[in-house]
Amino acid sequence: MKKLIYRFSVLIFCHAIFLSCSHKSVVDVNLQSKTQYKNERVEQLENGLKIYFIDDQSLPRMSLQLLLPVGVVNESIEQAGLNALTSQLLDQGTENKKALEIADLFADSGAEFGVQAGSDFTILATSALITEFNSVLNLFSEVLMNPTFPHAEIERARQQTLVQLKSRQDRSGNWADLLTQKNFYQNHPYGRDMLGTEPSLKKISRQDVIRFYQKNYVPNQARLAVTGRLNPEIEIEIKKQMSRWKPTLKFDSQKIDFQPSLKGSVTKLSSHHKAQTEIRFIQPGISRAHPDYLKLRLINEILGGSFASRLNQKIRDDLGLTYSIYSSLDTRNSAGSWGISTFSKNETAQKTVDEVLKVLKKMIDEGVTQAELTAAKNLVKAQLPRALETSDRLAYNLIALDFYGIGVNYLIRFNQNIDSYDLNIINKALRNFLKPDQMQILIYGQNQ
Repeated sequence: MKKLIYRFSVLIFCHAIFLSCSHKSVVDVNLQSKTQYKNERVEQLENGLKIYFIDDQSLPRMSLQLLLPVGVVNESIEQAGLNALTSQLLDQGTENKKALEIADLFADSGAEFGVQAGSDFTILATSALITEFNSVLNLFSEVLMNPTFPHAEIERARQQTLVQLKSRQDRSGNWADLLTQKNFYQNHPYGRDMLGTEPSLKKISRQDVIRFYQKNYVPNQARLAVTGRLNPEIEIEIKKQMSRWKPTLKFDSQKIDFQPSLKGSVTKLSSHHKAQTEIRFIQPGISRAHPDYLKLRLINEILGGSFASRLNQKIRDDLGLTYSIYSSLDTRNSAGSWGISTFSKNETAQKTVDEVLKVLKKMIDEGVTQAELTAAKNLVKAQLPRALETSDRLAYNLIALDFYGIGVNYLIRFNQNIDSYDLNIINKALRNFLKPDQMQILIYGQNQ
C-alpha cells in the first residue's frame, strides 16, 4: 500500500493561534479587520478549482496538497472501497508512462506522490526542491488528469487490499475501533471500513474504477494549496497546468446526513486475543462546522483528551485498571461522534466500564472546575506553535477548513473565542452534549 503522508487525526485538530498584544481593545479591532491568517492568497480558476498560494521563502522547496471532495460517502455499499482503490491507482500508469517509470521519476526528483483517502475527502500531495518543481508539477498533473488504470495494477492493488483486510482482526484495538464505528453508524457510509470488504472489492471492475474517477476526480469544488518559494513564473505555470483539468457538469459533492440512535446499549463480543479486553464508548457528536465545536474541544481535553484528564487520573493512575485511556471528538461533514477508548485485563473489564460511567456521571453532576477550564484553555491555545509551525500544515488546515465551510476566521479569532468561554458556558455545553444514557458500549475480549 502507498505510504500515507498525512495523519488527519492530528492535522484536522490544529486549532490555536498565538496573538500578542498589550491591549485587548486593539486586538479586537485588528481581528475584526483581518482577512488572512498569514500571507495566503486565494484564486479560483474557471474550471472551479480554488488555489491557495502560501509564500514561504525559508526553504528552497515547493509543495502541493490537493483536496478532492470525494470519499467513502461517494461510494455505494455494493462498491465499498472503490475510492481508496481508485486513489491508490492514480500513479500506477498514465497514457505515456508506466507505474515503475512514474515512481522512478518522482524518486529522481527527490519527491514522492502521497494519497490519503478519507470519509469526506481525499488528499493528493507531493513536494520537491524548487529546482525540480517544474518536473514534479508536470508529473503530478499527468498522474491526476491522465491515469489509465491498467488491469494488472488494479489486480495487484486489489490483492494487497484483500491481504490488509484479512490482517485487520489480528490487531484487536483496530478491530474494536472498526466494530464500534460499524455498530454506531449502522448503514451510513461512515460506518464502513475505508478499504471496503472482501465481497465488494472482488466485484469492482476496471470500468467501475474509470467511471468513479471520471465522475468524482474533477476540479469542481476541489482545493489546491501551493506552498513554498513562490514567484510569478511558478504561479503562472501552476494555473496553466491546472486549467487543463476538465470539469464536469454533473458533479455532486455528497453530504449524507446521519441521524444517530439516541438509545444506549452494551455489546459483548468474543475475541481470540487472550491478554486483554478492548473497551469502547461512543455517543452522538457534532459536525465539524457546529458552532459549539470549540466548547466541546475544551470539555474533551478535561474529560480524556490529555494526560491530566479526569479519565486518565481516575482509571489509570488511581485505580490501575489500564495503561491507556482517552476520549476524542470525531467530527466530520455530517454529525460525528464522541468516544472513549481503553483496554483492561479480562477480569477487570466490567469494573473498568463501571468506573468510566461513574467519572462521566460525576462530571455532569458537578461540572468542571475553574482550574480545569483554565488548564484546558492554556493547553489548547499552546498547541499552535506545533500544530501550525510549518507552511504545509497551515496549508492543509486552510483547505480543510474551507471544505467544511468554516473559513480562515476560525484561526484568526481562535484565542479570542477560547478566552470568551466562562465556566457557566462550558458546563452548560457539557450537560447539553455529554449523554452517558446514549452511549453504545463495546466490550471485545475473551469469553464474552
